[in-house]
Amino acid sequence: MKSAFLPCVRTALLGLALMFSAASAHAQTFPERAVTWINPYPAGSASDVTARLFADEFSKAIKQPVVVINKPGAGGLIGTNAGATAAPDGYTLLVGAIGTHVFNPVINSSTNYDPVKDFEPVSRIVSFPNVLVVSSKLGVNTVEELIALAKSKSASEPLLYSTAGNGTTSHIAAGQFERLAGVKLTGVNYKGTPAAVNEVLAGRIDFVFGNINVILPQVKAGTLKALAIASSERYSLLPDTPTFNEVGMPEMEMVVWSGLFAPAGTPPEIVKVLNEAANTVARSGVLQPVYESAGATLEVDATPEDFAKLLQADTAKWVPVLKEMGIKAQ
Repeated sequence: MKSAFLPCVRTALLGLALMFSAASAHAQTFPERAVTWINPYPAGSASDVTARLFADEFSKAIKQPVVVINKPGAGGLIGTNAGATAAPDGYTLLVGAIGTHVFNPVINSSTNYDPVKDFEPVSRIVSFPNVLVVSSKLGVNTVEELIALAKSKSASEPLLYSTAGNGTTSHIAAGQFERLAGVKLTGVNYKGTPAAVNEVLAGRIDFVFGNINVILPQVKAGTLKALAIASSERYSLLPDTPTFNEVGMPEMEMVVWSGLFAPAGTPPEIVKVLNEAANTVARSGVLQPVYESAGATLEVDATPEDFAKLLQADTAKWVPVLKEMGIKAQ
């Protein structure tokens, strides 16, 4: 007597085979129409400008239009949630960032997405190095001198640092610096990096961690002095500025990146197609000089798995720091 179980097994296996065959066939023809990128940050921001530059080249690689739409608000939560809940078919991607996928889940209790479970990493597309700069009038020329000055201050009159806003990379970098240097500092939050840098220029604030594209003109003009850069290597536009690793503070390294994410459940074959398109953009060599002139670095991961590993590493590094600092979204 034949078991009734065997036909069920055959039916299930046939169904799986058909499903994988359909997914493979879809990947071979993907994409067949325009792809939308959701940017959770405002139009004109560094993330927006570089994403649009990348999208133009990405469109050529996939031979379909790429439409970038901005959905800012709530520190990136609105746009990121829209990316998480989009159809998992590869036609809607999120331009996520270290802020949306590492910082927000810790500092913002309103975060309504899981940065790992709700997304499929595709590839980074850009990074921005933060630079520690002081007013040229402060009278310090090195990180060591800045720390010595901070230690000489009384508790009632500590050095002041400005940030681009509560929970931003400039805020977190300054908090990490205070923690590692063993000094007492006072932070003042502003709305955006330009405002934070302007306060240092005006002499009302002592230092700031600023995006290189914002601080570079003032450093070149001599009104700001760059003490160290939070990247793994010296930057071509600031060749005389040491990395934090060179000054004995390797924990200060922070790669501020933006990258593409697909909604969870997107077929891996399609994620691979998208990653390969990003690598095609990188190999073309078109964007690197454009990015560098804007103070950014072209960053593309060879595989989606490489991007996932970087996300895991950043989470392991920064989540304990954020919890110790006690930063909460306001």
